Amino acid sequence: VEPRWAAGVASVLYAADDAHGHPVGWIMNRNGLMAALFSLVALVAHDRFRRDGWKLGAPLTAVAFALALGSAELATCAVGYFVAHALFVDRAPAKSRFLGALPWVVPVVAWASLYRRLGYTTHGSGLYIHPLAAPLEFATAIAERGSVLLMGQLGAPFSDAWTHSEPYAQGFIVFWAAILVW
Repeated sequence: VEPRWAAGVASVLYAADDAHGHPVGWIMNRNGLMAALFSLVALVAHDRFRRDGWKLGAPLTAVAFALALGSAELATCAVGYFVAHALFVDRAPAKSRFLGALPWVVPVVAWASLYRRLGYTTHGSGLYIHPLAAPLEFATAIAERGSVLLMGQLGAPFSDAWTHSEPYAQGFIVFWAAILVW
């Protein structure tokens, strides 16, 4: 039996996240909507491919996810859903799951290599920390920002308050987020 209540809670938390207002409300961010749409199509096609053996699912997953990645790097967030599907939904043997991941892994690898080759990397912003280039700094940031993101998810203040505040205020927000969340 699948825990449908967990899917309902996840849907409500996703829908209530304040960060989803930007793609809808800001016309220049419509590529985020396109990335979300194509990612969703890829995820549904992949699920049908893996669960039902739908033959068109594999190529549709690859094409839709390539279009998602071409729309916005935001589509890389779908990788977490693909991995979660492989770990918790797909009941096939490990080798079959690995091979079944190729329709979404190939577009990610192709996109990432093209992205790096064209020089579209981020650095020096102070907000973005590359998990492979600086793993310790990334882990520290997860510990620091995780409670702020969870606090923004559960109520207030919005997580953007942290990114738009001065460093001394960030410590205060993290402190209160930790108290409220934990």
